Amino acid sequence: MPNFPTTDPALTTSLADGVDDVLATHINDPDAEINAMGAAVRRTAAIASIANTETLAGSKTLTNNDIFLQYLDPGGAGRNVYLPAASTDNYAFFIVNTADAAETLTVLTSSSDSVDTVAQNEAKIFVSNGTTWRSHSGGGGGTTTTDPGFVRVLKTMPTSSDAATIDFRAGGSTPGEQVMVYDFDAASIEYMDFLCRLEEYGGNGLTFTIAWSATSATSGNVVWQLAIRAFPAAGGEDVDVSHTYDYNSVTAAAPSTSGDVAYSTITFTAGADMDSWANAELAILRLRRNASSSDDTMTGDAELWWISGRETT
Repeated sequence: MPNFPTTDPALTTSLADGVDDVLATHINDPDAEINAMGAAVRRTAAIASIANTETLAGSKTLTNNDIFLQYLDPGGAGRNVYLPAASTDNYAFFIVNTADAAETLTVLTSSSDSVDTVAQNEAKIFVSNGTTWRSHSGGGGGTTTTDPGFVRVLKTMPTSSDAATIDFRAGGSTPGEQVMVYDFDAASIEYMDFLCRLEEYGGNGLTFTIAWSATSATSGNVVWQLAIRAFPAAGGEDVDVSHTYDYNSVTAAAPSTSGDVAYSTITFTAGADMDSWANAELAILRLRRNASSSDDTMTGDAELWWISGRETT
C-alpha cells in the first residue's frame, strides 16, 4: 500500500492557482487521498487475507471486483472460468482447482480465447498487462509460462515372467564405465514395468522417450510398445485383478554404431488412450519389445538405458 499523503502522479491532482499549484503536484486534496487509500486497502486485503471458496455448477465469470484467491471445485465436471476483459483495472487472480477427481478448469478471456488450464490439485496465477491475460506457474515467457507436467519414475519392477534381464555394458574409459541396461531379446517378447507418478499435469497428452542402444547390431528396427495402467485416487482399479494393457508403438531404427544411444518416442493422447491417468496419481508403465512383429528386424538384444515422460506441449 502507498504511503499517504502520496506523491504518486497517478494519485495526485493539480490546482489551478499560483503557489498552491506547486504544492498540489505533491499533496492530494483529502477526497483524493481517501479514495486512493480505499483502493489500496481493498487490493491489499484481497491479496493478504481473503479467499473465495466455491463449488461450481456451471461456468464462472470473474470480474474486477472479485478477490484475488479463488478456491474452485469444478463440481463433478470440467468447467470454464472467464476472466474480466483485459484493461488497466485488472488485478491478478490465483486460481486453485480443488476437485476430488480429474476435472479441469479451462480459463478463458472474456472473448472466449483460451489462456490456460488448471488441473485437479493444481494452482496458477493469472495476470493482465492491460491488454493480454497470461498464466504463470514458474519461469519462462510467452503467452503462458506454465511448465508442462511430467512423469516421475519411482521404481523399476521386473514382470513375474518374460522380464527383460539386467546387464552391464562396459564403457571404453579407464577405469571403464559400467552402464546398467535392460536387455530385450530379439527372439521373444520381453517386458519391464515402471511404477510412476504423474505430476503437475495440465490435461494434455503424454510423450515418452525411450533411450536405448543395440548390443551388437548396426541395422534393422526394434518395435517398442508402451502401455499405461492407472490407479485412480477414487479407487476402482484393483491391482489383484488382471488388466488388459493397450499398447502404443514406435518402430525405431538401430543406431549405425552399436554403442550409440537412440532416443525414440511414443505418444498418448489425453483421456482413455492414457487410461485416464490424472495428476498426482500412480500408474504402471509397461514397456515391451515386440519381437514377434514382422517390423522388428534387428538382431541381438535391444538395451534399454532409461525411459522418461512429459506432458505433450
